[in-house]
Amino acid sequence: MKMYIAGRWVDSPKMSPVVSSYSGKEIDQVPEATEEQVEQALAAGVQGAKAMAELTAYDRCKILEKAAKIAEEQINQ
Repeated sequence: MKMYIAGRWVDSPKMSPVVSSYSGKEIDQVPEATEEQVEQALAAGVQGAKAMAELTAYDRCKILEKAAKIAEEQINQ
């Protein structure tokens, strides 16, 4: 599994187990972000917020509607 940071899928040097609260068994492993990766993600969030602030409410709505449609199509596959 990889993390999606600033438009790219990236690896992490450390993984953490995901444990089922029902069975107590490990069901997967997820990446743990390094400090540098956290900073990259935060910087990307700030940049994204600035870009979104420049859009009209109508344009933001259209983007969200398209994202919802894509998500719904993927769920129904």
